[in-house]
Amino acid sequence: MTQPKIEIYTLEWCPYCRKTKAFFKSKDLSYEEYDIADENNKQEMQERSGGEQTVPQIFIDGENIGGYDDLIKMKSSGELQEIWGMSESDFHEQLWDVTIIGAGPAGLASAVYAARKGLKVLVLAVAIGGQVIETDMIDNYIGMPDTDGQTLIKSFWDHMDKYEVRAELGERVVDIVCVDESWTEAVEQEKENAGEETKQKEKDNAADHDLEKREADVSEKNIFKLKLADDRTARTKSVIVASGTKKRELGVPGENQFKNRGVHYCAICDGFLYAGEDVAVVGGGNSGLEAALDLAKLDCQVSLIETNDHLKGDKVLQEQGLSRDSIKIFCSSRVREILGDEQVREIKIRDKDTGEFNTISVAAVFVEIGLMPNAGFIYDLVATNSRDEIIIDRKNKTDVKGIWAAGDVTDIEAKQIIIATAEGARAALEVNKYLNEI
Repeated sequence: MTQPKIEIYTLEWCPYCRKTKAFFKSKDLSYEEYDIADENNKQEMQERSGGEQTVPQIFIDGENIGGYDDLIKMKSSGELQEIWGMSESDFHEQLWDVTIIGAGPAGLASAVYAARKGLKVLVLAVAIGGQVIETDMIDNYIGMPDTDGQTLIKSFWDHMDKYEVRAELGERVVDIVCVDESWTEAVEQEKENAGEETKQKEKDNAADHDLEKREADVSEKNIFKLKLADDRTARTKSVIVASGTKKRELGVPGENQFKNRGVHYCAICDGFLYAGEDVAVVGGGNSGLEAALDLAKLDCQVSLIETNDHLKGDKVLQEQGLSRDSIKIFCSSRVREILGDEQVREIKIRDKDTGEFNTISVAAVFVEIGLMPNAGFIYDLVATNSRDEIIIDRKNKTDVKGIWAAGDVTDIEAKQIIIATAEGARAALEVNKYLNEI
């Protein structure tokens, strides 16, 4: 069947655009790309999308499906497969030695080291790159000075691609369970031999026990089943969780209403669309300061809002932010509401010291208030700390035999790219030892 026509409106430096293109390439799907740095393409995108103020904007056979998150929702629901008329991948039919969840530095390093040990490796990830691909400048990864997230992640991916690794993008793991496969097979055989009434009764009984979460001593007869958002499962002897982090949201009135219509979480992606306008950045850490500085370069007047009584970012970034006349800093302040009509028009902030409210006219709000672990699918299986990070030992083991974790999703203190890659490598080496022993 002929593939549908895929069109993507992008910006060269937009990380979500890179994720979108990587997704389609991983599915061997071609696309046409329009860079909205060209004013004609920008105007055309907004006309075709009904005024959307974010990239990427994806069109399939002329119909706007939205951005990358919308693409993944369609993938998870099965709607995307129906549109392009392709059968699903068969990775769920195999039993893998190790399944790695995540395709950031920790996950890709794990894949390389596991593959070099001759293991059957499956990588499942919503997108390539994790938070790194959103980083504009990287100067602390040894051997690659003055690089950026896109370049670094591409080098990781190309390195992994040398080996026999099955990598599936656009796949969201929603649950992990440990089951005794021999028990499951016995139940299925009994169901086949039983009459209709008995089959239904046993089916009900099996529903109470099958895929039951428990801490188990994994042997050669036990496997992990990873349930995906579209209800398929992947079967594996071991798991490395390297799912990284995701952006925190403000949780204030108006935030959800104006997402992609003035509320954004990536200044690198969407700041270009507000060049020369008044905008707000929420967060006074490194991410917030970098966003404010990037927006100032686009001739924006920036209101930087920080809840603490001081900025928290690196000293050099604070000095740069304080020296810019185009950046106005509001410390001890909290956003209480985002207001607008079709687009964001104002934000209401409250001074924590005086209790006074202040309304600021802005065209956009960029939320940069930190990250949280991407581990909701495994919280009730492994131990986590008060920050919801997965607790690991010095060999990256969790408290469940057969499950390791690596990178920013864990309770390691230093969240650095080079540390995440090392943790991923160590986890893979430990998995290999484990599989040799069972």
